[in-house]
Amino acid sequence: MRTSPTRFRRWWRAFAFAGLLLGSAVVASAQEAPRARALAFVSSEPSLVNAGSRHFKAYAAAGSPAAADLAGIVAAREAALGRLERFFRVRYGGVVTLVFFSNEEAKFRATGVRGFGWAGDGVMLEVYNASTKVDPFHELTHIVAGQLGHPPALFDEGAAMWCAQHFGGDALGLFGVPAGTTLDGLVRRNIDEGRYMPLAEVFRLSEIGSARSRAPVSYPEAGSFVGFLVARGGPAKLRRAFAGLKSSDDPRVIAMNEKTFTRIYRMDISDAERAWRRAIGRPLPAQGPRHG
Repeated sequence: MRTSPTRFRRWWRAFAFAGLLLGSAVVASAQEAPRARALAFVSSEPSLVNAGSRHFKAYAAAGSPAAADLAGIVAAREAALGRLERFFRVRYGGVVTLVFFSNEEAKFRATGVRGFGWAGDGVMLEVYNASTKVDPFHELTHIVAGQLGHPPALFDEGAAMWCAQHFGGDALGLFGVPAGTTLDGLVRRNIDEGRYMPLAEVFRLSEIGSARSRAPVSYPEAGSFVGFLVARGGPAKLRRAFAGLKSSDDPRVIAMNEKTFTRIYRMDISDAERAWRRAIGRPLPAQGPRHG
């Protein structure tokens, strides 16, 4: 579908807004408070409708859009979990507490977490209404891949974005971009319009969502780059990266991550960036990464 620059700028602004909302949930994922508040909310609201399966216990307010679809949602999440377990070659032995809210403000009041979705330590929080539905794979990828380890955001968020696209979810549906836009396509458009974050900078991020992370740019870059790595090295190397890389703002850990990445992929992050940019049809200029 061809789009005018004006229309795409509107979509990009919507992406920026939604990306920052989702990103604020990611920042909170390092804290125990959202999980504890969510479990307390479920315990204190006996009127919540619930549905369960082997790996999920889902809750929603009676009469809400999610309540009407709850059994089907749980069945779809079980199917998504199975696909992610096979891809990452792990077994999730717990039960995920999945709590739906009719809007983002209700979710914030109950849990203190902004954003459309959040996942941490066996708890998932999502907004679900006629216009907003988090795809079934993004947050669940954090739960499943988290069994392997907790790598930097480039891999953690990148894998969630890429899995949502790869397994048939709607990776960019909440971000206001045109239907059918791929992660590679959005990165290309961002580059063409002067929005790019050098991969070495994305590699050093421990989260995506704060102002410094430039979420509308780094989110699709992370997803596109993970897709490139899977195409080049297969799922096994991605699993090794999850196990070997550690999310941290400590320069010493970041330096170790760079060495680990080079050992796994047989190229350093600069060479990987050049290869990835060529693969998506936007090779780096000869003088190096372009900032913007």
